[in-house]
Amino acid sequence: QFLYFIGMGKPEGEKGPNAAKRREAARAGRPVAPKQAAGGNMVHRKLKYHEHKLLRQHDFLQYEQDSWHEPYCIQKYHLTDREDYRRYLRLVGLIRGLMSHLRYLPADSKVRMQITQEMSKKAYDMGLITDPRGLSEIDKIGVEAFCKRRLPAQLVRLRMAGNCKIASDFIEHGHVRVGTTQVRDPAFLVPRTLDDGITWVDGSKIKQHVSNFNANRDDFVEA
Repeated sequence: QFLYFIGMGKPEGEKGPNAAKRREAARAGRPVAPKQAAGGNMVHRKLKYHEHKLLRQHDFLQYEQDSWHEPYCIQKYHLTDREDYRRYLRLVGLIRGLMSHLRYLPADSKVRMQITQEMSKKAYDMGLITDPRGLSEIDKIGVEAFCKRRLPAQLVRLRMAGNCKIASDFIEHGHVRVGTTQVRDPAFLVPRTLDDGITWVDGSKIKQHVSNFNANRDDFVEA
């Protein structure tokens, strides 16, 4: 190998249409590009026979283009249960299927206007859309619309936690309440009417630490 790189020899097994160009580049002192494996991926080497038999249906470095969104949402919003993404995806499919059926009805149909109004109001109350008018806003509902309404994402929005993982730990440890109810489920979807009701539980150590930092702790109430 050393003689090959200084241009004085050729290692055994160096064959192929680009072998001569690689030898000339080595003699001239130019950098030699690494050989690409089958498929054009420089990270992979060519699999051996038994490796190919074991991994003929798997590729851990090249994912399908349609599967990138699931790990993205799981990591960004810290979905502790992978099935939550599947549930949100099924809900989005049901919503879009209903919208496609409504478009077959005439624009002045009473059934279409009634169902559209009810769905828009429901989606707005859940916080999935920002404007409860027409079908165009409902078509924009995706999996991330549900993920953003999860309680950890709301804690991050209110700057009560640095990221969704820390917020999930706070929720599971019982430091957070929504309204008057203590919530320990990170998958809890916060409706729009309870956006202002997210706070720390009375007696929480985190609440005491925040009060001490802001110099507004009330010792009389805690006593």
